[in-house]
Formats: sequence, structure tokens, C-alpha cells
Amino acid sequence: MSLRLILALMILVAAPAYAQTETPLAPPAAAQIVTVEASDVVGTVLEAEGTVSLMIAGAEPKALKINDAIHMNDVIETGASSRAFVQLIDDTELTLGENAQMTIDEYVFDEENTAGNKGRYSIPRGAFLYTSGLIAKTENPDVTVNTPYGAIGIRGTTFWGGDIDGEYGVLVTEGRVSVQTERGRIFVDKGQGTSLRARTSIPSRPAVWGDEKTGRAVQTIALKNAAGVRERVGKRIEAQKESRLKYREFQKTRLQQKNIGIIPGAPLKRIDNAPRSPEQKLPQRKAEGNERLNRPFTNETRTKTEPLLNAPSTNAAAATPDIQQPIDNKSAVPKVDLPALGTNEAHTNELREQQDIQRRKQPMVRRQRSLGGPAEKPAAGSKVDKAF
Repeated sequence: MSLRLILALMILVAAPAYAQTETPLAPPAAAQIVTVEASDVVGTVLEAEGTVSLMIAGAEPKALKINDAIHMNDVIETGASSRAFVQLIDDTELTLGENAQMTIDEYVFDEENTAGNKGRYSIPRGAFLYTSGLIAKTENPDVTVNTPYGAIGIRGTTFWGGDIDGEYGVLVTEGRVSVQTERGRIFVDKGQGTSLRARTSIPSRPAVWGDEKTGRAVQTIALKNAAGVRERVGKRIEAQKESRLKYREFQKTRLQQKNIGIIPGAPLKRIDNAPRSPEQKLPQRKAEGNERLNRPFTNETRTKTEPLLNAPSTNAAAATPDIQQPIDNKSAVPKVDLPALGTNEAHTNELREQQDIQRRKQPMVRRQRSLGGPAEKPAAGSKVDKAF
């Protein structure tokens, strides 16, 4: 099998859907006003050969079939001898080989505002074929496919990735890609391929693959009914346009929720944007409540509002002078003289700290008194030496 024939087969399997838009369409009979509803659908399954499942956290796997919708963060898996073909709303196409897994990590697409368009896909295992759509057809596209061995940056490209000959290979059939690992980055052009041994290894120098190696790569993602898939893609032109409008409305709603601090998925709350006068910012209290709060605070007010504060004090020193309570000498508690450490708590703590300092100095003072003069330097290693 010649190289030209192999490349033609890959182009047939992954011919970009945007090429189908050149087919002339019959003009509508009459203009109609269509109400567009928001939708978070980012793609559609157009082929499911064998076992193709949608993995949802905390739930049983769901079998995917043709025309099933795909959402962001969905995890798609294929079983043994299985294939899957997914078309995103910007006409990006992803073909998965057997025992493969793919996740749409991040996806933003707006035909009118292309500056924020981006795509993030993770394919941790299995072979795949990627064909760029409108999201990557800008001056500086922000599209990346993350693999077990490195990240692949895309620029209007069709390329294959997967395990081959004991390494991870990347083969470009259209456009150009950048392959980056933890050790460096290289660029691979049309008709070239590279190999990676690990994330910590440098990608091999780009080179042209032989017909035999290219043919083995093609077989890992080849569809049994590639012509039928192309036919389905051609019939979805209008459906794709409608999906883009719905997704655009969904993005607007999500942006509004983000600006007002609403968590996606949480119930929406009504927001009253009507202007308010300054006196309406806080709820009005009742008249009697305002009168009570604004009344001057006097002894009479204290007696009525806070009866506990007017109760006689149990501490004789804190009692008011005008209150005289009779004292019964027989039942009076005998006075006990306590050592006065200080006039208040702060003073007491200060005296205790000074006492602790004096106690720490006592061993040195006793030695000076016993010798009758200044303390001599103790021998090295003794207990007294440690005190110095």
C-alpha cells in the first residue's frame, strides 16, 4: 500500500465537516422567527461501533448510540474492537479507537466572538484521530489535546496519536502541531511523525513514517462504515447551526450567573434592580420601637429595661453609697487577711514576674555570699557553670 493511498484513506475517515458547507442549499420558502433555547450540548455521537459508553461519576455507564448528545466533562470510553466518532458543534471531529477514553475538559465556542474560543481534551489511553473545526481556525488558536506523554497544540490540523512500536506516536496528515513534554517542545509538519517514550523524555526528531508504519496507525482508528459517517455529517449542516445558537445562549446565561455570583446548577433568585431611596435601604421599624430606641438613657430607663442592672450588688465595695444595708454582727463572716500582691490583675502579674526573676538569680547570689566576695568562675561542665 503506497503512502498516497494510506493518506487518502485517513482523509476519507476524517474529512473536515466544514468542507460540506459548500454544497448549495435550497432557499427557505419564507422567513420565520425561530425562538432559540439555551443548551449545553457541545457535540453529537455520529458513529458507535461495538461498545461505546458514557461514564458518569457515581452512576452506571450509559451505552452511547448514534445521535446521542455530548456535554462538557463527559467521559467517553470504547471497548475492545470498538470505534466512536464524535462531531462537536464547531465541526471538530474526534475518532476513537478500541479501549480508548476521552474527556472534554473545557470548551468555549462563539462564532461572533472568536477571541475567547478554546478547547481542552484529555485522551489518557487509546488511539485517536483529530480533525480541527472552526474553533482552531483562528490566528492563534487555543486548542490542546493532553495525552499520557505530553500536550499537543493544534493549528488547523488533522493528526493521529496512539501507541505504536512500544512508544507513543504522533502523525500529522494536515497542518502543523506542537508536541511538548516536560523536557522540551518540537513542531511536527504535514507528512511527518514523532515518537515519545515518557513525559520526561525529549520527543524524537520529526521524520517521515514509512508506508507500513503509517498503515498500522490508520488501522487503529479505521471505521467500518466511513462513507456512512460522511453522509451523516453532510446531513447535519442545519442541525449544527441550531446547536451553535443554543450553545451561545447557554454561554450568555452562564456568564450572567458568573457575574452576579450564582453557582451554576443552583436555583436562580429574583434580583430587584429598582432604585431605592436612602430611607428605604433598611426595613422600617415600628413607631413604638423607634420611640423606645431614641429615648434618652436615664436611671428610670435602666430600671424599666434592665432590671438585673438595678439589683443590689453582692460586693460591698462596689455598692452605691446611698444604699445602706443593716449588718448583723452575729452572722457576719470573719475577715481574713490575704497577702496583697497588687492593686489589680496587671500589677499582680508584674509582681509575680519580678519574683520569678529573683528566684532565678538566687543560686548565683548564694554563691557570692558563701565566698564573701565576687563569684569566681566555676569549673567547666559543672551545674553552676551552666547557670552562668
